[in-house]
Amino acid sequence: MTPADREALAHIRFGQNYATLSSYQRKNFLNGPGKLCKGLSLTKKENGILLSGDPLYLTDPHTPPRDIKVGKRIGIDYAGEAVDFPWRFYL
Repeated sequence: MTPADREALAHIRFGQNYATLSSYQRKNFLNGPGKLCKGLSLTKKENGILLSGDPLYLTDPHTPPRDIKVGKRIGIDYAGEAVDFPWRFYL
């Protein structure tokens, strides 16, 4: 994430510059799907849109792909069979 990206996301999430965020706000900046969606200004309207083409593309097309790790989500013991779904992605 570039410094400009971080600033833009801080303004969307908290309405202030990244440098003025508290340590709690920095720690919880985009940790979790809801916070990430809010930071990217995504709503339920975008649910189901492919992440690899128009109208939403989440990476610079000139950046080489990286190894994407997949795991189950954490902290959702209540979710029945969905507790083991591979819904957590990270680099």
